[in-house]
Amino acid sequence: MADDAERKISLGDLEKKTSIDRGSVPTTTDEDTDTDDKEIERHLGKTTSPSKVQRNKKGLKLEDAPGGRLQVPDQRSYTGSHSSRSGSHSASERSASPQISYVRDIGLTAPADDKEDASEDVTQEFTYEKFANANYREGTRVHRQVEPLQEPLMPYKTREDKQAAVENFMTILRFMGEIQEESDDISREDNVSPSDSVSRQSSPAPGSPTVDSPVNPALRRAPQIDLGLLGLTPAEINQICLIVGNGIISSNLRTEIYCQLCKQLSKNPSSRSRERGWLLMSACVSCFLPSHQPYFLKCLVNFILTAGGNRASFCERRLRRTLENGTRSLPPSWFELQAICTMKPLQVPVTLMDGNTVRVLMDSASTIQEITHQVAKKVGIRDKFGFCLYMTVSHQVYSLGDGHELIMDDIAEIELGLKNVNKREVSWELYLRKELFAPWQDPSDDKFAADLVFQQVVGGIRFEEYKCETDEDYADFVSKSYYIDRGKPASMDSIKNTLHFYLPEDKFKSSKEDYWAQLIFDTFQKFLAEDPEMTVDKAKAEVVRQAMVEWPFLFSRFFVAEKFCGPGPDGEDVKLHNLIVAVNWRGLFLLKEARAENGKQQLLLELEFRHINKAVCERGGVYVMVQTEDGGEFVFEMPDAEKLRELVSLFLGKNEYSKELDALMEAKKAKRSRPPPLQNDAGGLTWLLQLPLTALWGIASGVREVVRLPTRLFDKDNPQPPS
Repeated sequence: MADDAERKISLGDLEKKTSIDRGSVPTTTDEDTDTDDKEIERHLGKTTSPSKVQRNKKGLKLEDAPGGRLQVPDQRSYTGSHSSRSGSHSASERSASPQISYVRDIGLTAPADDKEDASEDVTQEFTYEKFANANYREGTRVHRQVEPLQEPLMPYKTREDKQAAVENFMTILRFMGEIQEESDDISREDNVSPSDSVSRQSSPAPGSPTVDSPVNPALRRAPQIDLGLLGLTPAEINQICLIVGNGIISSNLRTEIYCQLCKQLSKNPSSRSRERGWLLMSACVSCFLPSHQPYFLKCLVNFILTAGGNRASFCERRLRRTLENGTRSLPPSWFELQAICTMKPLQVPVTLMDGNTVRVLMDSASTIQEITHQVAKKVGIRDKFGFCLYMTVSHQVYSLGDGHELIMDDIAEIELGLKNVNKREVSWELYLRKELFAPWQDPSDDKFAADLVFQQVVGGIRFEEYKCETDEDYADFVSKSYYIDRGKPASMDSIKNTLHFYLPEDKFKSSKEDYWAQLIFDTFQKFLAEDPEMTVDKAKAEVVRQAMVEWPFLFSRFFVAEKFCGPGPDGEDVKLHNLIVAVNWRGLFLLKEARAENGKQQLLLELEFRHINKAVCERGGVYVMVQTEDGGEFVFEMPDAEKLRELVSLFLGKNEYSKELDALMEAKKAKRSRPPPLQNDAGGLTWLLQLPLTALWGIASGVREVVRLPTRLFDKDNPQPPS
């Protein structure tokens, strides 16, 4: 069990544990690829399609274009049981920087029915040529040309759309090598960032009317590429970002862009030009769909399958994935482009709170929920609710959540928020942590989930992420943790020699070791006398259950409310601005976003679920109204109103508190009397209690804030338990 203690980690010193180096080149040996292929074939499975309501993204429906989801292997990434940990990674392996590797693309394998659907009649009906002859402007050439367009292929009404389409075609010609640029132009282009390219392409010509069409700041980013692997110059990388960016920010241009690519790939005798064109096609289908043209979507699929050559199946799978999960918000990043060039998905490590690492498959359309489900399936977690992805980048920690957002967009958004950081040196890593408990969750129901949360809690106590209020509370946690790792203590000295594995550094010193050893030993004797048949799994569940009661705000999901209106203590309506809404297993809590002068976070309102009747969204999902059993109505204006409503409604529908949790909560309230309420100057609401600022380490949904966590987790100088 000594190995168990070695992996007690919490998110801490992440400066020394950022594993995916943006400057490194992902490589895969033939032996690794063969092994991955065998595992994939042995453990092939499917995941369900996410709800389009939850995704809140619009996309075309291709009813008669069946296809499966991205399929993942169902194998454990490490061997051995959770008790023995025989297959866990060593400390040296964890401190090393693993690189992203590639595996065979197993996504969206078309079923046998597709071959029947792709009959000769269907192939002849949905063709690019038929669509072009019916929809292109009169006199427009259908197949490849090397001259710039004077007018778009499709008819447009506005001058801005026409100009953008013509300039986009010019960029395609340059990237495919159809036209040569002067050397000084190429030199200048090599020094232009993608943001300059997007800005220049989006700007109207001199003398044209000024149009307020702001470019998404997310597009103003320079993806970092291994040029030796891709064989592309910086200017060509900018051109890819520019073309894909045009399709992302302008829905009117999407079909035009695909038509331009099909045109240049039709009857093109140059193998190099075709290769570049299909690379562009691969990048586009990975990021956006044709706009408002269901018929053209079928023509595009047909064109890809008949003319795509070795990229046909890859492009079709990427297109179907985009169809399922929605249009991207950002152009592909550097490692996405590497995957597009090699036509293989990425395999990315995700670190668990017990120190083990699992590898998951990821592509441009992967959602955060897909990644969390992959990890949970490999580890054996049955109850996945509340487990979320966290990301470390540039010595900071961010919560990504567990929703249907595209993970590549979230990662790119975080990178954009980094200041004074060389993007070429940015490194990041993904973690899986428990963010939220549900009222109905019993830690004893899922021993694998309980084990990971136990490791998270014990590591969090050691690095002061979770702080107990009394020495007795610390002793209670440490005594159970010691029993789980090492069994019954043989002597006081055995406890004294392991204090530094469980307690914060400032809690034990040479003068206090005897005090803590005696307190922990007495606590151990007490809890073992109460339950002589205590097992390791039961003890882990006890620790997790205590954490639920002890730190409900540290296991909460946070939202930002721009405005709030509701009845105050005197019955009059209270209106407040810029608040934080926390939801945990107990209920819904309203906190003041501004920090109090005394270093405490002000809790303004507490609504336990047992007193809430319903939560509904109003006015197009911008407002959420929470109604209590006494008729009170509390209205929140926030960008994530629908997410808050879904979470509250979910908890209301299954609001079955366990008797044991209720008893623990009542015992806690009886032991620690609540301080007298303080009157709030802004509106008359009372502060129910005051929390340390470190309690709000979580991230408000939809707002990229740094998670406030300790910074000593992966310090190599930290003592390790004996093996």
